[in-house]
Amino acid sequence: MSQFAKEVRREHSMYTEVSDVNFFRRKLHISATNNEEDVVVLSCDEDEHVYDQESGGDLDESFFMYMAVLEEFGVTIPFTDFEMGVLKLLNVAPSHVRRNSWAFI
Repeated sequence: MSQFAKEVRREHSMYTEVSDVNFFRRKLHISATNNEEDVVVLSCDEDEHVYDQESGGDLDESFFMYMAVLEEFGVTIPFTDFEMGVLKLLNVAPSHVRRNSWAFI
């Protein structure tokens, strides 16, 4: 976490309430399969950050994601084979890819 600037570490999620997430889900479709029930989106706790998520192990299929990536760059879930290949090649979790890098991918 020390590699992030103090300004970044001070920022908290704007989506800490279920109502915020529900509003987001109504205006944006993020399922690549067009079945929105396939993708579960939960609100963050007030002290959670995208950069400090730890993996829950091989069976953990959850990750933090910047809403702007989904909204501004049109990234959908599940990821395409190409997106998965890039993540695997770089050995990074989706939450560790910066927003502008998603535009490149």
